[in-house]
Parts: sequence; structure tokens; C-alpha cells
Amino acid sequence: FEDEGARVILTRQTDTSVGMTDRITAALAGGADMLISIHANSIGNTTDPEAVKGVSTYYRHQCFRPLTQAIYSSLLQTGLAPFGNVGGFNFILNAPTDIPNVLVELAFMSNPEDEMRLLDDDFRKEIAGKIVDGVEEWLDECEE
Repeated sequence: FEDEGARVILTRQTDTSVGMTDRITAALAGGADMLISIHANSIGNTTDPEAVKGVSTYYRHQCFRPLTQAIYSSLLQTGLAPFGNVGGFNFILNAPTDIPNVLVELAFMSNPEDEMRLLDDDFRKEIAGKIVDGVEEWLDECEE
């Protein structure tokens, strides 16, 4: 996003725990225009890790669905399996209505194939670029 001229506010600089409310507060206090929460998904012990894989996006409020769909569509271009675009998702970082927001689950770190892709620096750069592409597509649609 910075390469495209955006100012990025990271709510976590290291692998430390930061409360969800603190993340929202930091984003809003920093003047964020959008909140994108990026995660690597995982499954529980009762599911076959080789069967569950792929990328997904989540929104809570219907008005943010087009943003999540644009990012999801762009991320599918990486060859990740489709896991879905899920609405009405009750996740605290999807709660604000002040700014567009999306939860992006890049892939399943519990799936061996997805995990190997997530460990690859070039692949992580590719998926970051696809998130940017999806946001740009959504912004272009908003202007139309």
C-alpha cells in the first residue's frame, strides 16, 4: 500500500499480543480510512488438515461486502483454493461502521500445502499485492 502512496498504520509491529479493542482504537486514532485485518487460518483437531484449505474474506456489515468480494476475487488469482466470502461474521475488527473493514484469511497454516506457500517470501509478496489490487478495484468501482 505504501508503494501506491497510502499511509499504513500497523497495529502490531512484532509477534506480540495486542487487544482487539486496542487495534481498533489505534486505527481510528491514526486516521485510518480502512481496516484490513490479515490472518493465516487454522482448523481444529477434529477436521482433516489436508481437506481444509484456501483463502477467504469476511465482513460483518453488508455495505462492506463489495470490498471483501474484490479482495477475495483478486486473491483467488494466486491459485489458492476458494474457501469463501462470508458475511455477518461476528469478529470485533469487523464491527466498526466508521470505516470500511475486512478480515482476510490468507490460507490455512494447518494445511500442509497452504502452509508451504505461506512460508515462501515471494508468495507472501504476491498475496500482499493481490490485496492491494482488490482494494484498488473496489475503489475504482466506488468512483464509477
